Amino acid sequence: MEKITRDCVGERVDKRGTTEHVGFIESIMPADSPLPTDPRELTHLGSVAVQLMFAGFNSMSDWFYSTIFFLLEELESYGLLIKEIRDAFKNYEDITPGALNSLQYLHACLEESLRLFNSNSTGLPRISPGAVVDGHYIPKGAHVETNIFALARSPRYIHDPLPFRPQHWLPSEHPLYNLKLPFLPFRVGPRHCMGKETAWMQGKLFIAKVLWLFDVIKVPGQNVGLEGTLLHYGFFVKPEVRVRSCKRQLR
Repeated sequence: MEKITRDCVGERVDKRGTTEHVGFIESIMPADSPLPTDPRELTHLGSVAVQLMFAGFNSMSDWFYSTIFFLLEELESYGLLIKEIRDAFKNYEDITPGALNSLQYLHACLEESLRLFNSNSTGLPRISPGAVVDGHYIPKGAHVETNIFALARSPRYIHDPLPFRPQHWLPSEHPLYNLKLPFLPFRVGPRHCMGKETAWMQGKLFIAKVLWLFDVIKVPGQNVGLEGTLLHYGFFVKPEVRVRSCKRQLR
């Protein structure tokens, strides 16, 4: 895998300045910058590329999948979201990242699907420097992490944690506001997700454009649940969910 990664990164580096759209490589290594000669730099660049690849396809596909799944399970939330999106935009071309920032219910739905179906269930482990946490001393060198999947479903921290409730994430002045939860899916601090802003842009664009253009319906006769039988082997083994997308009639 390391050789494949190195070869693919090398090919992409050689294309700097010639692609139709710039990518992460241009940000990491601009077209006019010299090529790295130290093997360690190439290995580091390959490691970053692998992280971006996995985060860019698996995490986003999980996010799209879970958001559509939960919305079709909670049709009241689905109705509120499509009304917000369709009332906000008269034309498909008007749906842009900047314009989507004002859609509070869209943001709340994406936050809630992250809570219930977060791709990263490893807990992002840390090595303790030797510190007191909540009154307990954690020895130096101890491996520390929290299972995000379990935490987001724990009644110790969240009242009635299993239902999909976007109102948890609305601003306090919103008429549907409910108690805000202490949940940070992209983490915080110097090791927080470096693709956070890109992920939010992609997530909002995808969901808003799909639901503006299509009426999405869950195919009848399915009995699919994400509790109890969901498996995770580094990636979620997602059960198949069949939906029907019908292009809506535009006036």
